[in-house]
Amino acid sequence: MEEIKRKLSKVKHLKEYIDIQLLELEKSMKEASIDETKKLIDDTVDKVFMYVDCVKDSVTKIDGLEDQRERMVLFERYINGKTFNEISDFIGYKQRKVYQLHASGLNSLM
Repeated sequence: MEEIKRKLSKVKHLKEYIDIQLLELEKSMKEASIDETKKLIDDTVDKVFMYVDCVKDSVTKIDGLEDQRERMVLFERYINGKTFNEISDFIGYKQRKVYQLHASGLNSLM
């Protein structure tokens, strides 16, 4: 289960990293040399490909779950990056139920 959590968490962290890199890239295009900007672009593109691979793998695993509610919770949490509170509001369940679905979804992925 820890490996699955780690992979799903990696999706979230890569997205955050890419968002930061894009901000840095925008700044770099105004202030940095062409070589520095090219390196930043290359690094960002590498991370985007890693992110896409992680998302594909995660979506495939999540889509394999039988329970639609578990799929929805895991998809919203790890692919869309929503908090448990946001998921609770989105699907209309109490937060405790969202936690339960999250845990049972992760267990089902094993």
